Parts: sequence; C-alpha cells; structure tokens
Amino acid sequence: MVFLTDLRKHNRIVKSINQTEGYLTTQVAFSYFEKGDQSLTMSEKSQWGSKLGFILASAGSVIGLGSVWKFPYMTAANGGGGFLLIFLISTILIGFPLLLAEFALGRSAGVSAIKTFGKLGKNNKYNFIGWIGAFALFILLSFYSVIGGWILVYLGIEFGKLFQLGGTGDYAQLFTSIISNPAIALVAQAAFILLNIFIVSRGVQKGIERASKVMMPLLFIIFVVIIGRSLSLPNAMEGVLYFLKPDFSKLTSAGLLYALGQSFFALSLGVTVMMPLLFIVLPQLFDKMPFGTIFYVLFLFATVTSSVVMLEINVGNITNQDNSKRAKWSVILGILTFVFGIPSALSYGVMADVHIFGKIFFDAMDFLASNLLMPFGALYLSLFTGYIFKKALAMEELHLDERAWKQGLFQVWLFLLRFFVSSFQSSSLWSSLPNLCNQKGLE
Repeated sequence: MVFLTDLRKHNRIVKSINQTEGYLTTQVAFSYFEKGDQSLTMSEKSQWGSKLGFILASAGSVIGLGSVWKFPYMTAANGGGGFLLIFLISTILIGFPLLLAEFALGRSAGVSAIKTFGKLGKNNKYNFIGWIGAFALFILLSFYSVIGGWILVYLGIEFGKLFQLGGTGDYAQLFTSIISNPAIALVAQAAFILLNIFIVSRGVQKGIERASKVMMPLLFIIFVVIIGRSLSLPNAMEGVLYFLKPDFSKLTSAGLLYALGQSFFALSLGVTVMMPLLFIVLPQLFDKMPFGTIFYVLFLFATVTSSVVMLEINVGNITNQDNSKRAKWSVILGILTFVFGIPSALSYGVMADVHIFGKIFFDAMDFLASNLLMPFGALYLSLFTGYIFKKALAMEELHLDERAWKQGLFQVWLFLLRFFVSSFQSSSLWSSLPNLCNQKGLE
C-alpha cells in the first residue's frame, strides 16, 4: 500500500507536533504582560481578563497532540519511570529557566515579543530575537493546521457514524486517501484555520481566554474519563507499575534525547508506529469502545488549544493589542498561513515529488522551524537574559530580594541560562547542520 511504503515520511509529522508545545509555553508569556498601545483606553485594548484564563491558555499550548499520544508511548518504550525522571530533570534545568526568562522579560518590557528585546537591550538590533519567534510560529501553524484538518475529517466521519451516515473500517486506506487528495486536504486545512480565525478575531477575553476556559476543563474531564476507563481494564495496575517503574536498560539514545530536549528541537526518532497509532490503530480501537467519538473531540481540543496560541501571539505582535485592528489582522494572517501551508497540505499528494534540500515541503518547513528557528530563538533568549538583561531588573521581576538564599537561586538561574541552556541549544543546532548540508537543494 502507498501508506506503508511512505510510512517514514508520515512519521516525520510526529516531530513537528511535539516541538510546538514546549515552545509555545514560553512564547505565550509575552502576550500576558504586554500592555499594548498606551494611547488606547482599556476597552480598546485586547488584554487578558484573568490569571485563570492565562493559565488555562498556557496549559492548552502545552497539552497538544504530542502530550496525548507520543509522550505516553515514549515513556513506556524507554524505561517508564526512568524516562519520566530524566524528563523532569530536563524540565527543571532547561524548560523552567527559559520560562522564567520570558516571564521576567515580558513583565519588565510590557510590549510585544518582537519589541521586547530592543527595548530592554536599548538597541533595536536585538529585535531579531523576537522576529525569530514570530516567524517560527507562522511556519509552525502553516503545517500544524494541515494536521488539524485531518483530525476534523476524522471527527466528521465519526459524527457521521453516530447518525448512521456510513463510515469506514479500513483506516489505513482512509488516511492515505485524505492526505493524498488535494481537495480534501485543502478544504480541511481551510476549515481548521477558519476555526482559529473565529476564536482569535473575537479578542483575548472573548476569544482565546473564553475558548480555553471551555476547552481545557472539558479536556480535563475527558482525560479523567480515559483514566477511569483505562484503570477498569484487566491487568490495569500491572500496566501502571510498568509505566512508572524505572528501567534504565530500556532507555534508548533517541528516548534520552527526547527527554532531555523538552520538545525544543526535532529528533529523527524512527519510531514507525507513531503515525499509524493516531490515525489507524486508535480509530480501530475506538470503533470497539462505547463513546469512542469522545477521543476525536479530545484530539481536536488538544490541537486547537495549541494552534490558537500560535495565531494569537502574532496577531498581538502586529496589532499591539488594539481591538480595532484584531479582526482584520486575524483574517489576513489566517489567509497568509493557509496560502503558505498549501504546499505542506499537498506534500503527500500532487507535490510529493517536489523536494527542498532533499525533503518534501512539509518536512522542510518542519526542519526549518523545529531544528533551526526554535533552537536559535531559545539560544539567543538565554544569552540575552544571561548577559544583556540587567540583573537588577531580572531580580525585581522575579520577586527576588537581597537575602542570601534568594541571591543563590538567582545565580543558579543565570548559570543555567548562560552555560547549560545555551550549550544545549547550540549542540542541537550543531547536530542539525549535517542533515542540512548533506542534502540537495530544490528538486
């Protein structure tokens, strides 16, 4: 079958999903602290209405598709508790310092992510760091929307089954027909982007904040239902123990890198089960379970809660949180995202033979955003905060005083940013260069 022969290509989609979630966690911090155009009244500004809304939106940016299907699989396949332990350590040493850095920068500057670095560095040349993030989010959404479109198609098919409108039991053939059919792929992508435009155009409080307050609790309820259902299955506790018990002998090098990476750079994991798991194996299992359609709702919510943040951040960057410009720029950026994402949507069909540096367009955009732009952004963010951002301002924004133990924590944070985080991001970039240089150009 075409699907089986192209399986390696399909599995690369897994990477793009997982890079997105950790990166969004830090990017969304800027939008919360952005004060917007000071000449506007509060009613004219588009700002967060509550800390709860911001927290739920931040959580939504993290809990994406990778969290739903890849993280549990990687944990089980790489020693269970041992993998979790390494992932936790990497979160503390890499993810958390970067998150604190963006919170400190965002609180201190009070402007968009693009303008933050120029303002705090007192030189607009530093704004390129913010532009890296904005461009990365634009590219990410261009192919993330393609995956979101596929999920919409699956959800539509499942609802059709509920009303006895037919369906298919051959999900391998279904998935191949979706990704290789230009009309289906493009219409589905457009529908997903329109959903995001609708949410973001309504403003922060009425759009992303309200959507997060609805979808995140529902997502939590669905997770609870899944956990309850899983624990009711035979030998469930044996599975829980296997999942949590450390077994470092099963921790592969790819699994170790994934755990250490905290979803900030792409990895060629070569796990040939990942794409069939979401679009073939799980649908077959859902068909045999009561209320199986709820799982597709879960996948959709997990996708939308991440994608709306991608669009929201760039809309905020352009409009400076001016509500009067929001609807127009939501539509403009949505259209640009769709147009730029067309080659990605067609990469598994009519444009399958078009390659950039030896990769189909979808994979090339994945490589650009995940292997280059995001590590570059994280690298410069850590260096800017560690060496250029004033220490006094950083301590003030992090609510640290002159007490010795807090001074110690501050120095540890600076050390991690200056040396550990920056070295890690540099190594990830260095490891990506051979993959880029050994490939041919546009074919």
